[in-house]
Amino acid sequence: MTHIQKMIAAREFDKGVMAKQLGLPEEQLDAVLEGKESLPPNLVNPLASLLRVSEAYLTTGYPDPKSKDDRNMGELIATYEAKSKRLEGKSALEALLKENGKELSEAILNCFYDGWKPYPYDFDSVLATVLLKLDDYSLFALLSDHYPYRKEGSRVPSSKQEAIDLIATDGKVLHKDLDFYRVSHIRNIATGDEYLAKTKSGDLPWDDALILEAIGVGGRIKSSSSILSGPSYDVFETRLVEEHCRRNLEKNKQEKR
Repeated sequence: MTHIQKMIAAREFDKGVMAKQLGLPEEQLDAVLEGKESLPPNLVNPLASLLRVSEAYLTTGYPDPKSKDDRNMGELIATYEAKSKRLEGKSALEALLKENGKELSEAILNCFYDGWKPYPYDFDSVLATVLLKLDDYSLFALLSDHYPYRKEGSRVPSSKQEAIDLIATDGKVLHKDLDFYRVSHIRNIATGDEYLAKTKSGDLPWDDALILEAIGVGGRIKSSSSILSGPSYDVFETRLVEEHCRRNLEKNKQEKR
């Protein structure tokens, strides 16, 4: 896009109306705007006046630093380019989601929010923490594969695994989509205890393999707790659940044979 085309777009002018005002056929104006023909000398001043820029800016593409009109046009073009970039980014995101059986929603747009008004979305990168909170692993994996993570605070996750590790099993976000747990794994006693407690309370759906994984890293089912003594664990219930899950998995394995 030439600098004159950007000026016209930034002003939101209609080319047909402009052609009539300048006394040019619209086809000739298009040729001039696309750089295929030179701007007739007798139209330099009228077009500069119409666009409200200096003749130097119009003919060279370089604004006059002393011209308030040129500075204003520069700001308009910057806003136009930012808007265009964001609209293109939104269209690309919408197409990606559609190709994968998903629809663009306000919740997904918020994963790209950067607070810049009046176009508050930056589609160059995604906010990993906001995306994780949607509790949709397939969506998380799709967007993570196509967009880098944006810096949040002092950290930028370098991979899907690191992004999941930040909050997937830290107790701050309750993922009911168990694929997050399958991918991140339950690697220590604390997250094992947490996973078992959430399953027991019904906050998470029952999954034999993940329950065994939680017990395998040392997780135990809590029985009661107090401010003074802290949590206590029901070893007996933990072992009963462990045996129950093993039998379920073995039964399912045999039925598939």
